Amino acid sequence: MRRFARRLSTTRLGTAAIAGLLGAACASTGTAPVESATGTRQSTVGVDGGAGRNLQVALTHNDAAVESDLAVSPDRAYAVLPLVYDQLGLKVNTVVSDTRTIGVNAVRMRRVGKDALSRFVSCGTDVTGMSLADSYAVTLTVMSRVTPSGTTGALLGTQVLASAQPMSTSGTVVTCQSTGLLEDRIAKAVALQIAAPTK
Repeated sequence: MRRFARRLSTTRLGTAAIAGLLGAACASTGTAPVESATGTRQSTVGVDGGAGRNLQVALTHNDAAVESDLAVSPDRAYAVLPLVYDQLGLKVNTVVSDTRTIGVNAVRMRRVGKDALSRFVSCGTDVTGMSLADSYAVTLTVMSRVTPSGTTGALLGTQVLASAQPMSTSGTVVTCQSTGLLEDRIAKAVALQIAAPTK
């Protein structure tokens, strides 16, 4: 059984850090999460890689940004990102090869693949309890960037930003928060592509 492991850590980044990532672009099974006193959640997720390959991914969540250490070169990690985005139903409209950045920038979306947006972003609820992510017009930005890690590894960082406003009126724009699920899916899909046998 081939085992591919990497550590996925999530850290809260401020507005300046998020703007920096976007600025660069413009120029399953597992254990239940365990909540710590600091609000950090830890879990281990098993991903079926097929052909007897079991990928074990250790996740540490802390609200906003997801960074994943990969035991491959930055160019190798960056090369699989277009396929990963396509598989997840994200139509790439931003590519900056110099900074190994790729993503979906400020696109109106109702779903990601077959999943409702409320699985990926939280925008609050209306008076009936319906998620605004599913009833409002949501503008979504998803950006991934690969940077060197150590002498031979790569660090994959993904950030999700979203805002929502009523579809039929010019109501107040609501800032949404990522649930962390989309960032996790991108990181795990990249790990699967890297671990896949070369044809």
